[in-house]
Amino acid sequence: HRVPAGMGSLLWRITRAKTLGSGSLRQLYTVYQMVELPETHQLLRDTCRGFAEKELSPVAAQLDREHRFPAEQVKKMGELGLMAMDVPEKYGGAGLDYLAYAIAIEEMSRGCASSGVIMSVNNSLYLGP
Repeated sequence: HRVPAGMGSLLWRITRAKTLGSGSLRQLYTVYQMVELPETHQLLRDTCRGFAEKELSPVAAQLDREHRFPAEQVKKMGELGLMAMDVPEKYGGAGLDYLAYAIAIEEMSRGCASSGVIMSVNNSLYLGP
């Protein structure tokens, strides 16, 4: 199959899958955009992933079991600028965009879902527009 004209860097992948029970085939069209994150976002992703693996994953289950607020981890997240991501730097925030926010939330939540929610609430509900 060819990439349709005007699709630029989009890669079209066509797969065929059997429909359950009927034996007929249906086509599933999935579009994947081949994009590399900007360097700033890659660095943020790597930093957040490392933090989540080192600081959040080891204590996540215990925090959930004991119904404890991860105060120490949240303080460290704040020191990294993760608790005020889109707030301009002149007001003490990180001054990052929403792509950076989405990347950070995903990585934090990978380590500890509760910490990801805390980060989300602080950035979106408390500090958001």
